[in-house]
Amino acid sequence: MAQLELDIAVALRAYTLRVGLTVAPGETVALVGPSGAGKSTVLRAVAGLLAPDTGRIALGEDVWFARGGDRGRRVALPPERRAVGLVFQDYALFPHLTVAQNVAFGGTAVRAAELLDRLGIAALAGERPTNLSGGERQRVALARALARDPGVLLLDEPLSALDAHTRAVVRGELGDLLAELALPALVVTHDHRDAIALADRVGVIVDGRLRQLDAPAQLLRAPADAFVAAFTGANVIDGLAVQPWAVTIVTGPEAPAPRSGIRVVQGTIDGVEDEGPRARVRVGGLVAEVPAAQAASLSHGEPAWATFARADAHTLAHP
Repeated sequence: MAQLELDIAVALRAYTLRVGLTVAPGETVALVGPSGAGKSTVLRAVAGLLAPDTGRIALGEDVWFARGGDRGRRVALPPERRAVGLVFQDYALFPHLTVAQNVAFGGTAVRAAELLDRLGIAALAGERPTNLSGGERQRVALARALARDPGVLLLDEPLSALDAHTRAVVRGELGDLLAELALPALVVTHDHRDAIALADRVGVIVDGRLRQLDAPAQLLRAPADAFVAAFTGANVIDGLAVQPWAVTIVTGPEAPAPRSGIRVVQGTIDGVEDEGPRARVRVGGLVAEVPAAQAASLSHGEPAWATFARADAHTLAHP
């Protein structure tokens, strides 16, 4: 297996996207960020659907694109000559073809049958895409991408079209499959939870720049700035970032007794979002993640205090 290398610049309407990174064999890198940040542009450049203004894209010794460097070499291989498997956000399945025919479009009938069996959808071989659930369509699109026997796998918002329950199930299946394939993989998503669950490293892109590229645990533990902290779900307050699971909710007629090293924020129960065994509770501008049993006892508008230990917070760098 070869590693994917890219170092590109693409002039967009509001800014120039500049991204450089290496994805090792068996590694999954997720790119997250707001809409329009440049995430999907990176995928399109790797796939050959868009030509950067300058830079280099290569899979091992196989150079797919080179311009403005590399000793003046100019290369721009078309998509069909790049060993890329691409799963589009809307899956882009052919509605007039069966599942088996869709998958075979990327390879051979024999390879299609192998992949359908591998992904647990062999029973759907004769179905049309319109008869499939969101999770089933996602598996078919993935099988079609793999039918090319790619050297790189690209996934553009692979879970965005799924409902919450299906998303959780497919997220786990996709994570297992990515580990099994041992390919360099790039995943674009706007959901930091998908990125953290699927990726070995997560890159946060804002206005065409990588604000931070780190392992998920490091991204959560030490976000580079307030934007990265907020985007990964942390509470940002007075130059500090604190994760919701480090915040405690206290209710009752009186405020908690002052304690050294403990921050207290007064407010009311502004909202409760059920997430299975846990729930996210909003109090005084902060979000806490608490057991579902505790959340069930809370009432909207009830006076409450959000508390967290200063030791559990990360001091953010000044912009």
